[in-house]
Amino acid sequence: MKQRINVTVLAMYPLVRACLESLLKNEIEINITGMAGSPAELVETISRNQPDIVMLCLMKDETSNIGMIPEMILINPGTRFVILIEPDKHYDQMEA
Repeated sequence: MKQRINVTVLAMYPLVRACLESLLKNEIEINITGMAGSPAELVETISRNQPDIVMLCLMKDETSNIGMIPEMILINPGTRFVILIEPDKHYDQMEA
């Protein structure tokens, strides 16, 4: 049996968190280690659970949260990031 991938999700909106959790929990290769609704919750969850992947769901008014990535890397250097951005919106180049 393959080792499961530990995933923590940051999504500010409860509906988005619930949808992502519903999708991810049905994947046998994925273990959800945390669902955060704020950057502060995410820091706490990463510190406690040391996930393999952090999924950042960013809506148009939340793109500044991408600046958290360096802090998250310091907390858990092995963490990788998946960034979901609100569809059908134009964003300037972002640095991660």
